[in-house]
Amino acid sequence: MKSKLFILLMLLLSFSLFADDITFSGGYSKAVMNEGKRELMLSQNAVVTVGSLTIKANSITLSGDDYDTVVCNGAISIEDPEEGFLMRADKLYYDRKEERIIITSWCEISDRKNELEASTASLAYDLKSKDLMMEMRVRLVANTEDGLLTGQAESVYFNRDSNTLSLSGGAVVSWKGDTYKAQLITVDIDKSEINLDGRIEGVVHG
Repeated sequence: MKSKLFILLMLLLSFSLFADDITFSGGYSKAVMNEGKRELMLSQNAVVTVGSLTIKANSITLSGDDYDTVVCNGAISIEDPEEGFLMRADKLYYDRKEERIIITSWCEISDRKNELEASTASLAYDLKSKDLMMEMRVRLVANTEDGLLTGQAESVYFNRDSNTLSLSGGAVVSWKGDTYKAQLITVDIDKSEINLDGRIEGVVHG
């Protein structure tokens, strides 16, 4: 009887997930369907796909009435070929309802659309607005029409749609053979514009 109930439970869970365009797999899985608590726990090569976005990790837990909360741990990769990005981390929280990714571990980002690579100790990404906020020991490099742009700061805001950067806190940018240091540096990569605010230092070639 227990086995029949478990099979029925998994079928109901699968129908709910597939109706919302979520697929999953894992070497080990466990479902909890108590009143007021719905969870699906995956481990051993866990994979969850939502639309064009695929998450792989050592363990993934989906919870909430519509499985809107996705918590991942260990060897995480989150990739969306349609949006052109790949992120790697060890701790990740994904709110499907708010369309927001939060990473609270060291992570690496590859933005293939804008040809930008970055690393940071903390990240928040709004999938709707394409706003990417990186904090703590941020390092980045971008391939632009004017050559490689490198930067570092304690905080970096990057909008993937407009291809603009805002670096603050020990901000340093090297671009087109020049190096700039300032409290705040903003860069419009597509327009080849750079603005500096606060205490400014630099080396430029005339």
